[in-house]
Amino acid sequence: MKKVYTISVRLLSAMHINAGAAPDSKRVFVKSDGMPFIPATLMKGLVRGNFNMLINTFVPEKGYIVDALFGSEGYNRSHLIFDNLFTDQPLEYENRANVSINRYTRKNNDKALVFSEVVSRNDQNCEAVVFKGDVTFCYTEETILFEKLFLESVKLINSIGSGKSRGLGYSEVDINEKAC
Repeated sequence: MKKVYTISVRLLSAMHINAGAAPDSKRVFVKSDGMPFIPATLMKGLVRGNFNMLINTFVPEKGYIVDALFGSEGYNRSHLIFDNLFTDQPLEYENRANVSINRYTRKNNDKALVFSEVVSRNDQNCEAVVFKGDVTFCYTEETILFEKLFLESVKLINSIGSGKSRGLGYSEVDINEKAC
């Protein structure tokens, strides 16, 4: 059996998901066909971390259920299929400047500014940007018992992407079952 849910991510601050550096050394936002998106793998990792925390808190003896739902090494496939989250709103972009830090010495690099492309929290019409995508939950008799914990682990997400220390990526996440 399966259930399909729609995940909505409403931005509360500007967001940056790093896709590497452009030729001008600016860190660019991850895009598909020129439009930014939230990768399915990023969402799955955030949800898995929250789900693991909830399982360890409330039913630690059922820790194996994390691998049963999200998959693991070998031939243990995932029973949760996430889609990338897209928006169809006309977006605004900003450039943010940061100081480059040497990760080994933990000191700033002289004359080295790093610029990041971020998606503004509001679109060109001054409305909050919302990314949407689906997740399919293929369940068994045992895994359906953990549906509520799965839904809560999605709602617990409060920041996405890089730059949390710079005030980037804060969001409000909602999940609703889709009528099939």
